[in-house]
Amino acid sequence: MSYPSDPSDASADWPRSGADLLASQVNEKVSQNLLDDAYKILKEGVKTSCADMTESDKQKFWSNVNQDLEESGALPKLSAVFLQDMGSKIAGSDGKIQASELSRATGSSNPMVKGLSSQALRNFETISSLHRQDGEIDRGEIDDYRRRLFMPSREEFVESVVKGIRTPGSKDVETQLGDGLAFLNRKVSSRSGMETPDETSLTLEALSERFVYDRDLAPGLAAAFLMSNWSKLDQNHNGAISFNELSPYARSSNPLYRMFVDQTLELARNLPDTDGELTPQEIDYLYPSMVYRHPSDSDGQPLMEPPQPASGQ
Repeated sequence: MSYPSDPSDASADWPRSGADLLASQVNEKVSQNLLDDAYKILKEGVKTSCADMTESDKQKFWSNVNQDLEESGALPKLSAVFLQDMGSKIAGSDGKIQASELSRATGSSNPMVKGLSSQALRNFETISSLHRQDGEIDRGEIDDYRRRLFMPSREEFVESVVKGIRTPGSKDVETQLGDGLAFLNRKVSSRSGMETPDETSLTLEALSERFVYDRDLAPGLAAAFLMSNWSKLDQNHNGAISFNELSPYARSSNPLYRMFVDQTLELARNLPDTDGELTPQEIDYLYPSMVYRHPSDSDGQPLMEPPQPASGQ
């Protein structure tokens, strides 16, 4: 692949024409989610085209490329690959990138380095907040920032989690609940690395509200939470979980934990004898009102009828 580096070899619009050609090839790869290929084409294209240019023409050439990539939305994605490629050279001795170090890179004589580091600097606060909010960018945050650029919206994510939990698996209700909770934990853990802490809180809140809205999901997941965390919740090892032992989770900053406890305490009111604690037998007693799964299992037979709404609702 070559690009004319001499204005006499190009049209009267050089370096606009060469920039358009390079940008279109890069954009094509980005549209296919082939970011590494796109970055390679960009890097080699800029190097070849700018080899014999004056500084003024280099800046004009990159300005035109940059404009096309910015309009297509490719620039942030390419800046993520740029950080993966050049991050170790920009970073300090500790391997982490400070804002000041990235700012210095924006003064590079290489127009691509200057442009992509400027783009990364605009997103510095977000990237550096993905894991520890320490004002530094490490390799893990760079990798997760790249994944973030393809992250589904919060609404799409919530619906995909609900669909995954509702997918019939084992015919045993308790096993299905445990599988559903494990699926939820995996999905939340994967996404949280791509979000800032504030964004993760909003995602957890959206999940909590969606589960409660569905009526069946919140109680079912609450039951799974109790059973899968029994040894941790039963702190005095007396074979029961007291409401006091649930208190730390009721005050948790995690909306899902708060929802699990709220659902548990609400349903505990259905017990014949409310003594301030729950035994495994009492949770079994509550199962008819706490649990029902997808309307049918893999054989098409109902697993459990959903609770009917009270009259007048």
